Amino acid sequence: MKKLTSIILAVAVLVSVSVVTAGADTSQNTIFAQISAPSGILQTATTTFLVTDVHNKVVWSVATGKAPVLFSGKISAAGASGEPLGGYKDGKKADALFAEPWAIAPWRDGYLVSDSANNSLRYIAKNGEVQTAVNKDLSNPTGLASDGKGGVYIADTNNDRILHIDADAKVTKVVGKGAAVAAAFNGPTGLAYKDGVLYIADTGNHRIRKFADDKITTIAGVTYNEEEVVGFLDGTVAKARFSNPTGVAVDTNGVIYISDTGNGAVRKLTSGSVTTVTESAADSVYPVSPRGIITSRSGDVLVCDTFSGVVFTPTVATAWSLNSLVRLYTAPLSAIKTMLRVFRATHLLTF
Repeated sequence: MKKLTSIILAVAVLVSVSVVTAGADTSQNTIFAQISAPSGILQTATTTFLVTDVHNKVVWSVATGKAPVLFSGKISAAGASGEPLGGYKDGKKADALFAEPWAIAPWRDGYLVSDSANNSLRYIAKNGEVQTAVNKDLSNPTGLASDGKGGVYIADTNNDRILHIDADAKVTKVVGKGAAVAAAFNGPTGLAYKDGVLYIADTGNHRIRKFADDKITTIAGVTYNEEEVVGFLDGTVAKARFSNPTGVAVDTNGVIYISDTGNGAVRKLTSGSVTTVTESAADSVYPVSPRGIITSRSGDVLVCDTFSGVVFTPTVATAWSLNSLVRLYTAPLSAIKTMLRVFRATHLLTF
């Protein structure tokens, strides 16, 4: 189950081979399209965002209602599958190469990107130039979250721990591997920080955790005989079930939104209960594989659907629109989604 998101993304890569412009789709509140596999998102201005693309292996700048503009990275030559090969190269924006830009957060005078497949953290200046910030002792870094004081929290996923990098590029362990069993992580990914609390999508454990006052606690998700429980169930935080959540965000009211990736759903945690905001359905384009998630300055929830190639908002009311929806697959999406649902169903545990 820990590798479910990798399998979903691999399927997306196999079928994401061309760009075809279609008519507008407002039924599901598409905010951005034309990005092959959006993974992480950061708001930089009122209507401007930076979005990482793990298929093209670049970072896009996107203004609502406009086509994405390449912000940093070079779309390299394609491999046998048609996916750009990417690589590892620092330098000017048009020359730099990434292998898997997973998440992005503000850092120093620019931005920090977790380049997962290169086991590194990369720094992007405001002009798009790329430098390596850290490339030692990391294993598949994914989620990032600014601490609001010049530092960034890092999900060091394959090392099952959370790190912190300060403005001087000093890296320290916050919590994780080596901790007590009750606090142990299993492939943590998505992070969010608010009011002194770090929220963590503990992906392999199918739980949402928080770290505050030097303590790690589970705030939603089920364990049974000290083992994690995977599933899809709304209810109290002690009974709710998730499947490989990879994104978490907190709004100004303290409501927590979760990209429940394995279930193809966006969930909400508030007042001690978990509910489903939106989920994959036979007649919907997305969500299929929600990942990066944020709450915008205007209060909207924005979700990167890595598989569908869109950034959307599950909220009903939105002032944003898009002039065109770009489809990035040639195989019938309904067939692919059916396959994914069967895969999920055969891997759910019940007690």
